[in-house]
Amino acid sequence: MSDGPSPGAHVIARLLPVLSDQTRHQLRAMLADDIATRDALAPANHSLVGIAALISAHGRVPSIAEYDEARRGHPDWPHHNTLGRRYGTWLHAASAAAKLISPTPARARPRTAPTRPTRHDMIQAIVRCRLAVGD
Repeated sequence: MSDGPSPGAHVIARLLPVLSDQTRHQLRAMLADDIATRDALAPANHSLVGIAALISAHGRVPSIAEYDEARRGHPDWPHHNTLGRRYGTWLHAASAAAKLISPTPARARPRTAPTRPTRHDMIQAIVRCRLAVGD
């Protein structure tokens, strides 16, 4: 181990001023990650298995309380504080877990102004409602 910063550390230091606040926050969280609490052979995203499973099961991001409750049955899942430290915040950890489930982002649809329903559309909606509700 050398006494001074590595060339890679110097490159990162020069990049910091041009990075966004969010990226700097994420980088800080990654560098502060407590590697000693992690199994050296397990991939980093193994820690997201619990959140990913809950997102898949419920179709939404679990609350911390829901995660902690589910974690009781899975002692290998990291504590929510560990995930918060590792990813910056609970929501960043959940976002990373969601990307594991669906790594290809959906194409964003261009925003269009809402269209007003026509008279025909409204009549069809009323007929559908009447058929669903009855007389």
